[in-house]
Amino acid sequence: MRKLGLFHIARPLTVGIVHGLAGSAAVALLVMTTIHRPSWAIGYLLVFGLGTIAGMMLITAAIALPFAYTLQHFRAIKSWTVDGFGNAECGLRIILVLPDWFRRRAVHQPSDVDATVGSDS
Repeated sequence: MRKLGLFHIARPLTVGIVHGLAGSAAVALLVMTTIHRPSWAIGYLLVFGLGTIAGMMLITAAIALPFAYTLQHFRAIKSWTVDGFGNAECGLRIILVLPDWFRRRAVHQPSDVDATVGSDS
C-alpha cells in the first residue's frame, strides 16, 4: 500500500468542512436564538461546528474508502468504472441539454411575424 499524500488527507477534511457548515448553519442559528448568554452561545457554536466538521469528515471518508480500495486493487474495475461513468455522464448531458438547446433555437428563429412587426406597411 502506498503512502497517502497531503492531498489525500486534506480532501476529506475540506469536503467535510464545506458540507458540514453549509448544511448546518440554519440549525445552529436557530438554536443560538434561544441561548441568552453570549459566552454560552459561542461555546455552543464551537462545539456544534467541530462536531459537524468531524462527523461529515468521517462520513465522507467512509464513503470514499471502499471506492479508493476497489479502484486501487482491481484495475479492470477501475477501467470499467471510469468508462461507464464517463459514458453515463455524456448520455445524461445529451438527454438533458440537447432538447433545451433545440427548443431555444426554435424559439429564437426569425419568422414572418417578426419581420412584419414594426413595419408601416
